[in-house]
Amino acid sequence: MKLDTLLLIFTLLCIAIYTIFIAADFIAMLPWGTIGLGVIGIFAFIVYKVGMDRLRNAEDDYYEKNIHK
Repeated sequence: MKLDTLLLIFTLLCIAIYTIFIAADFIAMLPWGTIGLGVIGIFAFIVYKVGMDRLRNAEDDYYEKNIHK
């Protein structure tokens, strides 16, 4: 694995752990924390989609290997 891929995975894991702690705090504040849980859920979904898109994108990998020298 390349260093940028490892760094992306590490960053996504850190964001996931932080999101879990924030979500636990919102659960403790129910019923008002429900709004925060919705926002955190949307944020987590967006981060997941962007991260997985970058890790699975063959076009970016091709560009890095063959074009960008």
